[in-house]
Amino acid sequence: MPTFQQGHVVLNYQVFGDGKLPIIAFHGFSRTLNDYALYEDHLDPKYQVIAVDLFYHGKSKLDRKKIRAFSKGQLRGLFEAFIDHLNLDQFAVLGYSMGGRIALFFLEQFSNQITNLYLLAPDGLTTNFWNWLVMNTKTGKNLYGFTIHHPKWINTATKAGKKLRILPHKLDKFMELNFATKGMRLRVYRVWKLYKYIQFKQSELLENIQENNIKVHVVVGKKDPVVAPKVCKDFCNHIGKNARYHLIDAGHDLFKPHALIYIAKKVL
Repeated sequence: MPTFQQGHVVLNYQVFGDGKLPIIAFHGFSRTLNDYALYEDHLDPKYQVIAVDLFYHGKSKLDRKKIRAFSKGQLRGLFEAFIDHLNLDQFAVLGYSMGGRIALFFLEQFSNQITNLYLLAPDGLTTNFWNWLVMNTKTGKNLYGFTIHHPKWINTATKAGKKLRILPHKLDKFMELNFATKGMRLRVYRVWKLYKYIQFKQSELLENIQENNIKVHVVVGKKDPVVAPKVCKDFCNHIGKNARYHLIDAGHDLFKPHALIYIAKKVL
């Protein structure tokens, strides 16, 4: 696989397809760029998907002693050099879940180069309360530090929340997938910290979309326990005619065959 290096950072990426219309694609938490290999059999031949491993996932690397949290300037410099490395003037951007936050960062920073924006169950449209608590308060940081070593309490709390109907029915499955081991719990913390400063004002994102006439597609599952469909629908409503909202029969995993085929045929 090709790589791009700048300073203390190595981006691992792979190109799928040989079309003339590039899509820079970012995966979700606990996944890798290999998700986008699944599109090869379904993608319109006019496209070329440039899939990137995000940090603490796949084969992308960074020096944790040098970079614990990206400033917006640092992250812009990295991706600006990456775009130059790829020799791209115009491109589309696709982001799934955690990768949606990076796609929104591209919208904020490189809107004059983006033709289309594809957001699949995206993180970043609203502030995640738990993320904010852990990253911005001593109490939250200490609580998460305790959770890394003693996770049983959060499993108990999740089950209680389900019984009381104050947490989504499938949230325990998400917790099981992302908090199952100490290494995974550490990765959640490191990823949250890495993108601590990558936050947005929706009003500015909407202005960038309209000024540059960017076409936006937002896809979310009806049963998604992580990203609220209403948040995605409201975002599309605020955009107006440039947006298309897709509510499909799925949970948070939009790489299952039926969801993948729908996105390849109806969205891209």
